[in-house]
Amino acid sequence: MSRLAWWSLILLSVLAVGWNVRRTRHRDRAVREATRARLAEHEDSASLERIERVRRLIDSGVFIGLVYPGPWGSLGEDDARTVHSVLDAFERIAGRVRGGQYDAATVFEHYGEVGLTLWTHLRPYVRHVRHYEPDRWRDFEWLAIDWMRRSQPRHHPGR
Repeated sequence: MSRLAWWSLILLSVLAVGWNVRRTRHRDRAVREATRARLAEHEDSASLERIERVRRLIDSGVFIGLVYPGPWGSLGEDDARTVHSVLDAFERIAGRVRGGQYDAATVFEHYGEVGLTLWTHLRPYVRHVRHYEPDRWRDFEWLAIDWMRRSQPRHHPGR
């Protein structure tokens, strides 16, 4: 192979890699923007009210020492439905992140703090509900674990 052909091949390879990187960045930016738009669509006042209601339940201490005689524990039916609707909403979002339809970093920016707070306090309740429905909220659990990793400070030895 001649030197000119060799350098032409290298140049074409570099251009192809550059084009792929550019196309990937453009696609990633488009996914992030689409994720933001979809999250904004779903963030209606009713959703925010349900999240706030669950936060008030958490603040009241209702999940500390919760007794579980039935599928909803000692929560009232109305409160349990609210908790389930919020967990279901996070489950749908997590499923879309896991399926690649939503950008994980954008969802973390938007809902990470709230989602981690809810997951931390509701995890025992989720475990209880899984006695009745074993696969309930698996994607949300997966996403919460990912968020825990993202929120941990990075330790760099020797710095």
